[in-house]
Amino acid sequence: MELLKITPSDSRLWEQVWRLYNDSFPQYERRRISSHARACEDNDFHTYIVVENGNLLALLFYWTYDSTIYIEHLAVSPQLRGRSIGSRLIADFFAQHPGAEIILEIDPPVDEVSRRRLAFYERLGFKDSGRVFRHPSYRRGGTGHDLLVLSYPEAPTDEQYDRFMEYVTEKVLKYID
Repeated sequence: MELLKITPSDSRLWEQVWRLYNDSFPQYERRRISSHARACEDNDFHTYIVVENGNLLALLFYWTYDSTIYIEHLAVSPQLRGRSIGSRLIADFFAQHPGAEIILEIDPPVDEVSRRRLAFYERLGFKDSGRVFRHPSYRRGGTGHDLLVLSYPEAPTDEQYDRFMEYVTEKVLKYID
């Protein structure tokens, strides 16, 4: 399993990455390709993929600020789910970023799929912040959606949460069309 940086100019794999991204997230949770390309020019934004023997296994899009990492999107190829690829990816990511506060969001646990997703992240050491917020759509004019904030290694303090919300609002969401 190899983690590689990828950009839209890497045409051979980019098509597969974009397909996995589109297949894994509802429209309101993903950028248009033009917005994503602009985000890729921002030094805070990182786009990585996991490959093995030339095959795309997963994608990981994240932002870095201060000593915090915001995992914006993580997806494993549907035919490979349940094979610990996501767990290994997160474990490797933790090892590569020791001491970092890592934040991500998931759908609130209201059905079996969302409860399993929460349990997956909790097994990896993420803490439920108990905070649900209305994340704006990644499409102008789109409907926002409720997301539960998780963090590693501890639940965020009020100050960390406020800083995260400010960062998302002022930096992350400027890359939407």
